[in-house]
Amino acid sequence: MIAPVAIDEALGVTLNINADPFAAAIAAALRAEKLVLLTDVPGVQGERGELLASLRLREAEELMARGVIDGG
Repeated sequence: MIAPVAIDEALGVTLNINADPFAAAIAAALRAEKLVLLTDVPGVQGERGELLASLRLREAEELMARGVIDGG
């Protein structure tokens, strides 16, 4: 689990970071078979608004290129 909280070394303040890129980088470095993201948002939706239970990189890239997926 990668927590989305960090501490600023200089100021000592708590920061809310986007942990997804770090989790993805760690999963890639470990050659993980799967990366599971738990979130409070509905998830990635396909062209007809259906929830996509899984998504391969190529599929994600195609959906982004067509504007189906955008934003965070």
